[in-house]
This record gives sequence, C-alpha cells and structure tokens, in this order.
Amino acid sequence: MRRSWVATILVLGLALTSCSSGKKSGSTPPPSPPSSTASTAPSLDRAAAAAEIKTNWAAFFSKDTPLAKKLDYLQRGSAMRAAVEQFGKDPRTSQASAKITGVFVTSATAATVNYQVLLGGRVALPSAVGTAVYEDGTWKVSDTTFCGLLSLTGGPKPSGC
Repeated sequence: MRRSWVATILVLGLALTSCSSGKKSGSTPPPSPPSSTASTAPSLDRAAAAAEIKTNWAAFFSKDTPLAKKLDYLQRGSAMRAAVEQFGKDPRTSQASAKITGVFVTSATAATVNYQVLLGGRVALPSAVGTAVYEDGTWKVSDTTFCGLLSLTGGPKPSGC
C-alpha cells in the first residue's frame, strides 16, 4: 500500500508546489561537456539555465498551474495532454509537493534534476532523479521523466509515453 501511495504521488506530481535549491549531500554533478552552440540553444549560462529549470519544474508540478500552461513546461506537451489530464484528476494530488535538491546542466539542451517527493509535507521519495530538456526556447520536464513517474503506478501506458 505504501509503495502504491509513493508511486501515485510520483505520478501525480502535478500538485508539486515547492522548490528549493542546494546540492544533495554527497552528490557530485555529472561532468560537463565542452560548451557548444546548438541551433536550439545559442549560448549556455548554466546558472540561468538551472534557475529557469527550477522555476519551470515548480510551475509544471504546481496544482495551481492551469493545464494549458503545464503543457508548455513538458517536453512534447501536446502529445502528453491526455496523460497530464488523466493524472491531474486524482484528488490525492493536492497532498503532494516536491523539493528540488540539485540541478546539473550537462549541455546546452539537457540537465539532470535531483528532487524529493513529499506527501503531506513528509518525504515519501527522498532521492528522485529526472531530466530537463531545452525545447522550443524553454527548459522543460522531459517526457521520459514524466512517463517514468507514470509507469510506477503499474497501470496501462498513457497516450504519449
């Protein structure tokens, strides 16, 4: 039952509302490749990218963000609409929150995000790891991160994943 709740909370990250910074204890950021100029990201300011990732992840996982805006913060958001709608309807989402513990920008288009999932203010998943991607001029929650969270429920694979 506890695993089911944790999995549900991960999936229902749509209610995640809090965000903080700081390195995870004992965590070392992945090595950074040389900076290159990519057509989708002309320059890379790692500090600015990390700040945008934190802001956009918080918005995506906030219960107060309208669905249409959430899709702007999710890679392939339009294709993931049905999955986001389905899991946003669960009443337990209002009990969930998240705390970002580290953002490690690995390239002009990718970052690793360490975070915790909280349920009613208590840590339910202490060491979650996801990815952010730079798409269409915006840092977004990767579809693989979102689909991975959804897969923890053991239910059918949602449309878009």
